Amino acid sequence: IVHSHTGDDCSPSEWDKTICNAVDIPFLIYAYPSMDNCVFYPESTTERLIGRTYEFGVKDCLNLVIEYYSQQGINFAPRRDYEDNWWDKGIDYITEEHLLEWGFVPSANYQKNDLIVFSMGGVVGDHLGVVVNDNDVMLHHAENRLSCREHIFPFWGKHIKRTYRYET
Repeated sequence: IVHSHTGDDCSPSEWDKTICNAVDIPFLIYAYPSMDNCVFYPESTTERLIGRTYEFGVKDCLNLVIEYYSQQGINFAPRRDYEDNWWDKGIDYITEEHLLEWGFVPSANYQKNDLIVFSMGGVVGDHLGVVVNDNDVMLHHAENRLSCREHIFPFWGKHIKRTYRYET
């Protein structure tokens, strides 16, 4: 991603760092008018997925899922722009068609690395998590919470809408 800063400083701002890490793409930053430039690379570590503050469209459950699978060597097309609170507006972004495009297929039960779609009160899927071990623990990022590992049962299990497995 290429963009510019006004003035002589091409150093990434905190916002640049946040977005660069969220999209996992290097930034080339030009200072204008001096045309000094620098490249800023995203930080890519599993620990970076735990303890992140929530920000819709930047650090949310979908971004966490995309980054998790990226670390497994699975890369998806860039995320679409989603309208916040879509589930309250009758919009369904987490459709089976969308997940099939990414290479996921429905699974009858889940295992490690499977994707879980949750519906937290509406009809459409509105939350995602990834199973990270065989003891019913998932990685997810709920609104107004830090991203974390958490047991699926008892709370989250009753909100499972669908489970999917990535197939190459």
